[in-house]
Amino acid sequence: MLLAGAVVFWGSPVFAAGAPEIPAGPDLLTIALVDEPESLDPVWPGTPSADSVRTHLMEGLVSLEETLPGEGVSPVPALAESWERNDDATIWTFEIRRGVVFHDGTSLDARAVLVNLERFRDSPFAPARAALLEPIESIEQAGSHTIRIVLSRPCADIPFRLARAAPGIVSPAWLRDISPEDPSAVPAGTGPYVVDRWARGEEISLTVNRRYWGPPPGVSRLVFTVLPQASARVAALERGEVDVALEIPPGRERETVGKAGLSLIRRTSPHTTYIGFHTTRGPLKDPLVRRALNHAVQGERILEGPLQGAATRARGPLAPVVFGSAPADPYGYDPALARELLSRAGFPEGFEMVLYHPLGQHPREVAVARAVQDMLLQVGVRVRLESYSLPRFLELTSLPADRAGYDAYLMGWETATLDADWGLFPQFHSEALPPAGNNRGFYANALVDDLLLRGRQEPDRQTRQEIYAEVLRKIGEDAPGIFLYHQEETLALSRGWRGVSLHPLGYLRTGQAPYGE
Repeated sequence: MLLAGAVVFWGSPVFAAGAPEIPAGPDLLTIALVDEPESLDPVWPGTPSADSVRTHLMEGLVSLEETLPGEGVSPVPALAESWERNDDATIWTFEIRRGVVFHDGTSLDARAVLVNLERFRDSPFAPARAALLEPIESIEQAGSHTIRIVLSRPCADIPFRLARAAPGIVSPAWLRDISPEDPSAVPAGTGPYVVDRWARGEEISLTVNRRYWGPPPGVSRLVFTVLPQASARVAALERGEVDVALEIPPGRERETVGKAGLSLIRRTSPHTTYIGFHTTRGPLKDPLVRRALNHAVQGERILEGPLQGAATRARGPLAPVVFGSAPADPYGYDPALARELLSRAGFPEGFEMVLYHPLGQHPREVAVARAVQDMLLQVGVRVRLESYSLPRFLELTSLPADRAGYDAYLMGWETATLDADWGLFPQFHSEALPPAGNNRGFYANALVDDLLLRGRQEPDRQTRQEIYAEVLRKIGEDAPGIFLYHQEETLALSRGWRGVSLHPLGYLRTGQAPYGE
C-alpha cells in the first residue's frame, strides 16, 4: 500500500528543483515568545516557543496537515517522499528524499534517518515522545535512501507517531560532535532557515538556508525575542517592536482585537479537559448516573465563566482537528432530566462524591472544578473537591481500582499524534488500566476494546474513520466522563502579514509569502 503526496506546506513540501535565492520583499519578521527554548535540539521536550523556532530549522520524515476539510489532519511527505506498509501494519518502509543537504553540508540518507530515529526512541530527555515510539521493535537500513521499521504490534498510525515523536532529523556529523547534555548546541537540520545568532536572554536570529531543497521562505530573516508577560508582548506589538506575539491569554484577546492594525489568529488545540468517572465504584458504576451528571453540567457556562471564551466546547474525547474525531453531543444541559435519571437509578436525593483535581496543569482548573461542583449540587450531587500538586495527583490517580480514593477526577489529555488511537486507546481500552496505563476511570467495554484493536490495524483511512466513529458513539452512550472543552491557542500579529499561522500542535508557522496587503 503506497502512501505519498505532493502538497506544499511548511515542513512538508514538495519543492521545485534548483538552488533557491534570497527573496525580495520584507527582510525581517520579529516574533515575541513566552519563554526561551531550553534547547533547540529536537530530542529535548517541546513547548510552543521551542517548537516555533525548531520547525524553521528542521524537518521530520512526515508532517501532519489539514488536507481534507472536516476530516482532521493527514500525514504528508516531508523528508520521506513515500511510504508503504504490510497488510497487518507491522512493517513500514520509508523512501527518503534524495538531494537534501543538512546545514553542515552532510547529505541526508537512510543511515542519517536511522541514527536519528534510534536517538528519539532511546532518549531520556523526552520520555513522552519516546513513548510514542514504543511499538518499534527494530529500525533497519534497506537501501541508501530506504529504511524499514519493524513493529511489535499492528500500528496503523505510525506516520502520525513519527511526525510527533521525531519532528526534526539532524546531521549525524553534528550528533557526533555534541555532548548530549549540552542544551546550547545549535542543531544542523534541513529546514529553510539556519541559526545566525543565539544570544541567550536576548534573541534567536535565523537567516535563510541558501542550500534549502525547496522554495525559499518569504522573508529573509526571523528574530525571536522572549517576553514572558502577556502585557509586554501586546505592548511590543502595538509599538511595532515585534510583528507577532504568541500565546495571548483570554483577558488580553478582546483588548487586542480592538487595536488598530492588529489581528488575532485562534485555533482549537488537540487538548481535551474532562471529568473522568471511577466507573467501578459507588453510584458511578451505573451508566444512568453518569448520564445524569452529563445532563447536569452546562459546558457553555464554563466556557463563558472561568475560561473567558478561550476554549471550544468538547463534543467528545477528541478535538475536531484529530483524525478519527466524530463529534456528537447527546447530553444537552437538562437538570430536570438529570434529576429524573438519578431518581430512576435509586438516588432521588442525590449522593456524595469526591473529585480530585490537579494544581498547575491547566489554567483556571480550580475555577472549572468549582463550577462543576456548583452545577452538580443543583441536582443533589454533593461534590467534595480535593486539590493536589500535579505529581501527587498523577500518583493518586495511578493506583489500582480498589485503592483509588476518588469518584471522579479533572483531567487533561492531549492527542499529541493528532490520530484517534493516541486519544482513545490509552484512556479507554481495558489493557490501559492503572498503574501501568492511563485509563484512570477503569472503563471497560469489550466492543470498544475490539474496535480500538481493529483501528490499529486497518489500512483504509475511511474504514478507520468509521471504526472510530463507532468507538465514540459507544463511549458517548457509556458516559465514562464529562468532556468539557478543548483549549485554544492564540497569537496576535500586525496586519499585512500573510502566511503566518498556528499549527494544530500550537507552534508558529511563517509560510512562504508572509507579507502582502
